[in-house]
Amino acid sequence: MDNTIAMSKNAVVAFLGKKSDDFTREDIIRFIAENGIEMVNFMYPAADCRLKTLNFVINDKAYLETILTLGERVDGSSLFPFISAGSSDLYVIPRYSTAFVDPFAEYPTLTMLCSFFDKDGNPLYARDKNGTLLDGSNGTQKVYQYPLFETSDGSAEFTASNIKIASGWANGSYGIRPSNNYVTVDKETGSTANENVLNMVKLLEKNISFSAPNSAGNNITFYKGSFHDCFANIEATLGIDYKSAQTMLANQISVLNQTSNSRDAVSGVQLDEEGMDLLHYNQSYSAAARFLTTLDEALDKLINGTGVVGR
Repeated sequence: MDNTIAMSKNAVVAFLGKKSDDFTREDIIRFIAENGIEMVNFMYPAADCRLKTLNFVINDKAYLETILTLGERVDGSSLFPFISAGSSDLYVIPRYSTAFVDPFAEYPTLTMLCSFFDKDGNPLYARDKNGTLLDGSNGTQKVYQYPLFETSDGSAEFTASNIKIASGWANGSYGIRPSNNYVTVDKETGSTANENVLNMVKLLEKNISFSAPNSAGNNITFYKGSFHDCFANIEATLGIDYKSAQTMLANQISVLNQTSNSRDAVSGVQLDEEGMDLLHYNQSYSAAARFLTTLDEALDKLINGTGVVGR
């Protein structure tokens, strides 16, 4: 174990044996259950620069899981002057990396700092007394778009042979920011914040239309559903096409072999058959030669061995 963890003054870090940046909800629940924690405090700042505290008595695991996941509702108009009473509902969500045991509490208490979210789940950014965002954007969200994939040959068209993960993603030059949520003046995002990642996961589960241009340049919708369902459909379609192509190839090879065998049956040369024919032709030639020799001897006898009577 890392000495910085083993020697940590934070009892939560020492008990869990991991850095605070790696804390999860399950880690917090386990620490509370195994260390006799009776209360959980949520602390969050307000416009008067003072920390506010919400106290929760822990006597039910389901209740603990709920507040750690969904947080608790607070009145935003009493905390920040730029929030109107008509839309004052805010939610404070604990940042697990900030968990520590309160040494001054009367009862065993685990305290965590929180982030603010509105009723729609959007993070609340830090503002000055005039309501201006401290990041200087004044409400205009800056969006940077970087490619997740690129081609290995630099061309604009993706194929199965040239697609690859973009170099910027691979070397860490850019990526998905876990969260846009920050409240403090230094604009540090909570190390365990994951709102953007969760939003991306939700988007992958959302039903949308997938389309691609055809040869005429017109967009054709080829699937409607979630990203996961579309990917599964493409996988199934490719599997069916692959199996069909294999079957067609096997059939074509079978037809080709049959055609080749039929051609060889008509025009091909069988060495055994040709060898037997040569032997037959050789025997026929020898028989004909013997016949001609016998005929020649007979003619010679008739001509030279016989003569005129009385000669």
